Parts: sequence; C-alpha cells; structure tokens
Amino acid sequence: MSIKPLALVVSLYMLFSPYLIYAEKITYKVYLSIGFLNVQVGESTLSESKVELEDVSAVMSRMIMTTDKRADRVFFLRDTITSYSTLSGMPLLYTKSINEGGKCNVEIAEFDNSYNTYSVVLKSYSKGILIGSSTAFSDDKIYDMLSMLRYTRNMSSKGVSPGHSLQIPMVNGLQVVEQHIVYEGMESVKAANGKKYDCLALSVRDYKYGEERETLRVLVTSDSLHIPVQLDLKLGMGKIRVLLTSYNK
Repeated sequence: MSIKPLALVVSLYMLFSPYLIYAEKITYKVYLSIGFLNVQVGESTLSESKVELEDVSAVMSRMIMTTDKRADRVFFLRDTITSYSTLSGMPLLYTKSINEGGKCNVEIAEFDNSYNTYSVVLKSYSKGILIGSSTAFSDDKIYDMLSMLRYTRNMSSKGVSPGHSLQIPMVNGLQVVEQHIVYEGMESVKAANGKKYDCLALSVRDYKYGEERETLRVLVTSDSLHIPVQLDLKLGMGKIRVLLTSYNK
C-alpha cells in the first residue's frame, strides 16, 4: 500500500486533529533518572484510535510526554510521537515532534510496500526547515517506535524461554537500524497507581560502534491485553521511566 507524500503542515495538522474516538487510552507518570537523581517530572499518555488517512482506514497510536513547570527548569520535555498503521499492522506514517531542552525538531517517516519490497522515506526538520532526508529499503517490514510497541503487545511468551530474541528493522532518525527484541522473562512491577502487575519483560536493543545497547525496555501485563505498565527510554543524559496510572478502553 502506498501513501502519497505529505507536506509538513499536513502532517502537523493530523497530529492535532480533534476528530478522534479513543479505542484505548493509557496514562502514566514520567520519572527522570540522571545519576543518583530519580524524580517525577511530568505525565504521559498513550492512546489508540481509528482514523481515515488519505481514504485508508488506519489505527493511530500516539504518545505524548510532558514535564511539569517545576521540572521544566531542569529538563524541558514536550514530545509527541504519532504512528499510523493499516488495520492489518502495516506502518503507513510516523511523525515525531521533539521539544527537549534546546532541541526542537520534527521527524517524518512515510512507508510504502507497493513494489513487493518495503521502503521508507525519512525526513528531518528543524524550525520548519528541512535539514536532512533519506530513503531506505528492506526485504522485511520496517517499523517505527510505536508500531514496534504494538507488535510487541501481540507477541506471545508461550513456549519461549528467557533470552529468546527476534530482529526487526526500525526507523531511527534518518536511518533504518536492526533492532533486537529480547524476551527477558516475567517480572512483578509496582505501577504508579500502587497496584502490582505480573509482566513480560522485553528489551529492545541495537548495536552501535560494535557494542550492544538497550534503547527501550517494555514491561507489559501477562494477560491478553498486554498493557504497557512500564517503559524505560534511554536519553543521552539519563533515562526516562513511565509508570502506569490508569487504563481505559
């Protein structure tokens, strides 16, 4: 399926379109860890809704992370990540609006599988000006961060031992990198709402300069919903942890 190239202004309009019906909405508290510092700094939401994207029925996944006024003085964060996929799970469009400290960028990925191969056009903007673009091809389906998260939520741990891994291509800025999703077994997690959940632990890793590094750690409930209870995202200066406060469907 092919999506026509979208202008930046159209992509931003769709990011903030009010005509949405939530099929799922999850809220979190956001914590920042830098060295010995580990404090709550804001809130996050993760939602899914059904939309029409250029006359194609699609699932829109969106994650918003914001720091509060107190934390803004130490670390300012206003990130909005949006992913559109077909109902069968084929990624269509990915946008990432980054506002972290002094960095204010927009990344866009437009996916296509019209010619029996998978491709993605990647663009990066700073203050509305195009600062880089590239095109990548793969024999396997290419994912973005949120479509990859949806993929992990559909994974089953039956018959799988800790240490089992699978490899998928995923967009990262202007590149497509091979990510390894490693199942680490079961963990008990205390969420921000005070409840404990039995979770499947999944580690998302890549290789940089010949060394393996963890870029994201996801703990999802072991029931059929696979609700993300905890997400750990690596930053250049530390780590962001989001912990579940509520789930609505």
